[in-house]
Amino acid sequence: MSSSERAGRVRELFGRARELEEDAREAWLAEATAGDRELYDEVRALLAYDDRSPALLGSRVQPRWPWLRALVDGDSVELPEVTASAAAALDDEAPPASIGAFRILSTLGRGGMGVVYLAREEQPPRLVALKVMRPELVSPRLLRRFEFEASVLARLEHPAIGHIYAAGTAETPSGPRPYFALELVEGAPITDWAAEQRLSLRERVALFIRLCEGVQHAHQKGILHRDLKPANVLVDGAGLPRILDFGVARLLEREVTDESSLTRPGQLLGTLAYMSPEQCSGPAAEVDTRSDVYALGVILYELLAGQRPYEVEGLALLVAARVVSDAIPVALGQHDRALRGALETITAKAL
Repeated sequence: MSSSERAGRVRELFGRARELEEDAREAWLAEATAGDRELYDEVRALLAYDDRSPALLGSRVQPRWPWLRALVDGDSVELPEVTASAAAALDDEAPPASIGAFRILSTLGRGGMGVVYLAREEQPPRLVALKVMRPELVSPRLLRRFEFEASVLARLEHPAIGHIYAAGTAETPSGPRPYFALELVEGAPITDWAAEQRLSLRERVALFIRLCEGVQHAHQKGILHRDLKPANVLVDGAGLPRILDFGVARLLEREVTDESSLTRPGQLLGTLAYMSPEQCSGPAAEVDTRSDVYALGVILYELLAGQRPYEVEGLALLVAARVVSDAIPVALGQHDRALRGALETITAKAL
């Protein structure tokens, strides 16, 4: 079997296995790989990363390689080693010439579920970030999840939130490709941008207020983001924060029950360093707007102090979750006397 054929086989098995319940997956995969231990290990490693990641790719650039590091977003979680053949299974697809009415220009990034392309729309003429589901992963459950993100974005209309332009399904030689076209936001994560621009304390607070206004708009529309972090808040060329990636968002209305079925039991939704304690350990249905407020508190702490309130990088997953739940952060005023008073109180309250 050639390397390209093997990558295709890994991709095929990965797409089919991730649709199975956890208790049936192992037996199915063992039978499907027919004693090929290396093939089994490659697919199992991909599944391990997928189970511990938000799984949906954000609308902004992620590096093509190493994509596996991006899936856990910099958090050092102990996972099986992934071979080059397995990595190629998600990284070797050449971009199509077009998807629907959009002409593909280049690949911006890849993730466990989709690819984001830089694309051009002719009418009206504009560049977009085109998020497209990988064809081998099109299934009823993942299609609902993909469509759910598009419906969430369609509810939102705020200067601090990236816009959705269109959504649909295009017929391609590789099969139907669900997609949605997003505003192309080019910028830097909010903490990086503040450092690069050497913003004053007042300017940092003003920037953060704009971010809060965008989050408040989402909450007023009944949407919980669940993955607020600097990488999902880019500051554009005009100096405005833009909230991206509603891939793991949840509707706040209790009568909406279908959304809970889009997530596997025990799947980690969010990025550990910015997740509230209840998001780390509680049922997903019980998480509410306070978890987004908590994430805002972490971002504000990092924006003002230059470091996060807790350091979890390099820790095992369960240990890191315990740190987030139990540790008491150093008061902001101990980093800088100028942060004492209202800013210190507001940040501590959010956390």
